[in-house]
Amino acid sequence: MDTIAAISTPQGIGGIAVIRVSGTDAISIVEKIFMGNRSLHEIESHRVVYGKIFNPDTGEIIDDVLLTIMRGPHSFTGEDVVEISSHGGLVIPRLILEMLLKAGARLANPGEFTERAFLNGKLDLVQAVGIKDLIEATSLQAVRLARKRLDGLLSGRFDRLKEQLLDILKEVEARVDFEEDVPPLDFNTLENSIKEVISTLDDLIEKGEQGQKLFEGIRIVIAGRPNVGKSTLFNRILNEERAIVTDIPGTTRDVISEQILLDGIPVRLMDTAGLRKTQEKVESIGVNLALETAKNADVILYVIDSSNTVEKEDFETIQILRAPVTILVFNKIDKGIVLEEESIKKITGQSPHFWISSLTGEGFDNFVRGLISILREKFISTGEFNLTDREKGLLISARNDLMEALKVHRDGYPLDIVSFHLREAIFRLDEILGIGDIPEKVLDKIFNEFCIGK
Repeated sequence: MDTIAAISTPQGIGGIAVIRVSGTDAISIVEKIFMGNRSLHEIESHRVVYGKIFNPDTGEIIDDVLLTIMRGPHSFTGEDVVEISSHGGLVIPRLILEMLLKAGARLANPGEFTERAFLNGKLDLVQAVGIKDLIEATSLQAVRLARKRLDGLLSGRFDRLKEQLLDILKEVEARVDFEEDVPPLDFNTLENSIKEVISTLDDLIEKGEQGQKLFEGIRIVIAGRPNVGKSTLFNRILNEERAIVTDIPGTTRDVISEQILLDGIPVRLMDTAGLRKTQEKVESIGVNLALETAKNADVILYVIDSSNTVEKEDFETIQILRAPVTILVFNKIDKGIVLEEESIKKITGQSPHFWISSLTGEGFDNFVRGLISILREKFISTGEFNLTDREKGLLISARNDLMEALKVHRDGYPLDIVSFHLREAIFRLDEILGIGDIPEKVLDKIFNEFCIGK
């Protein structure tokens, strides 16, 4: 492979920048622009040396640097790697990179260092995604999930699942190839074995979806009728005047969204238009958008004006807005509570509910503590790992293959058809891990999501 180079630290003013070089000619290329006490080819692997970067065309000294030399295969990429630690800033790192490119290196593509680590067998695709997750993590919980990926714990789950399927496949194919030499296959044993793997896949998919919310953010939608204080609640949670608040119903027309952390939990908080029947065209669009947004919510905060009677539409809307978690927020308690006890019981049912004043803050701290507790119980505690859309899709495909294996066996098809579907499920797991021939376009899609320099 050719030699690549890139700045691995964020651009901007900072004390130190790191420029990474990887490839067969990494050491030779760096030596063309480095002035030290001895040749870099004489330096032992995993040693740090001091020297100066200079412009070979003019002899001008550019910067004092530290070089870290890591010879392959004992490096991140599995190739010879040199990391140049220079002073930070906007100019010096770029000057060094430009000189490396002139000396024979090529500018690395996004994620190309990690891609080379995968291609050279330093990690699998599941671990590679863990590096991206570690960089993009916005909470301690997300860091922990990324570490599990990077340490190979999630890969181990897929490996064990694959071993289970290989054991089943071995029993099936023994009856295909050596039917006269082995006893008949027990139908119940085969079915129970496949069902066990399907159950494991279901568990992986469910927990993986929950874990992914630590990276995407738990989607919390504030919904309710017009003028019940949704935008005021939105602003108070954010602790800033983000949404326009007026006494005029229908002020909010679009979905306003902010990414925040609630006690370390990543949340995407969304304020929506008031839900009501309206003939006004723009507001009607906002109402429809609010309904669509709420349908995709993980949590709905349904706000009710406690200083007014509960409207029939509230009962109807709460039934429509089905979400994994619905929390009722009785707002405007500073104006006095006029809701009847019978109405309160009817509308709350088993739903958690809180009494607050978004305007004065009364009851707000208790509401936030309750919300955080619910998020931890419903989402964080069940998130043992995360799955990308690609991984989830492949697991679903593997599950479908196993369901088909069960069906064809029950329908009396030959065992080689059952074997085919078992093999397809195994291939899906191999695709997740990056085993076998993975199309270049798939790798490009995965690694192009990484930053340059990683």
